[in-house]
Amino acid sequence: MDARKRHTLIWKGAHPLAKVLSKALFNYTAETCREEGPFLVLSNHNTDMDPMLTACSFPDPLYFVASEHILRQGRVSDFVNHITEIIARQKGGSSTATIKNIVRHLKEGHSVCLYPEGNRSWDGVTGPISPATGKLVRMAGAKLVTLRMEGMYLASPRWSGFSIRRGKARGSIAGVYDVDYLKSISAKEIQEIIERDLYQDDYAAQRKNPVRFRGRHLAEHLETLLFMCPHCKAEGKMRSEGDYFICDECGTKLRYTAE
Repeated sequence: MDARKRHTLIWKGAHPLAKVLSKALFNYTAETCREEGPFLVLSNHNTDMDPMLTACSFPDPLYFVASEHILRQGRVSDFVNHITEIIARQKGGSSTATIKNIVRHLKEGHSVCLYPEGNRSWDGVTGPISPATGKLVRMAGAKLVTLRMEGMYLASPRWSGFSIRRGKARGSIAGVYDVDYLKSISAKEIQEIIERDLYQDDYAAQRKNPVRFRGRHLAEHLETLLFMCPHCKAEGKMRSEGDYFICDECGTKLRYTAE
């Protein structure tokens, strides 16, 4: 079977499963994109499971831009290559080959997804987006779709390892921009659109509309992010234990709550 046909069949079968798993694990709901491809999807990035969450919004296949180390994982890489085709991005290396690959996929009629932060957020706020992103979108010659995920940092903080907290999360189509419009504005203006559409601060949203994110051992591994005691300012003395965050220097004991 032709690889593209195989990818499409697998996507069509996996799409409803992704929606069920996302709902069961994170109480995640996704707005469906009804646009016809090809288009370039840009999304903010909070978890290792973001491709599954992104897939919930798109009934038709996407090809993901991802770190090239995924292609060096033995049998895992073989499986990934069977179900899809990764557009490899080398961290710290030249992006020329990656850009050419993105443009080639789009010209062949295949939609592509890119997480322009390049890394998961450490603090729940959308990270810096390379200024080259606006230039890429303008030269790609395809529609742009922006997807903003809300609540996923609180559901799976980067520092928390494999811990999952079930609360309420959502994926929203922030914007759809056609080719003619993208050609009529500058790369800088496109960059501003991207940064606006993808900006998310999960803690600010939580303060405004509190949601309980329930889970086990909510504070564990927090010291990988917060290594200074907020009271005595000692460094490297914080440790986590279950839902508690403790300073071994001054005895401060804090509880990480579900809200």
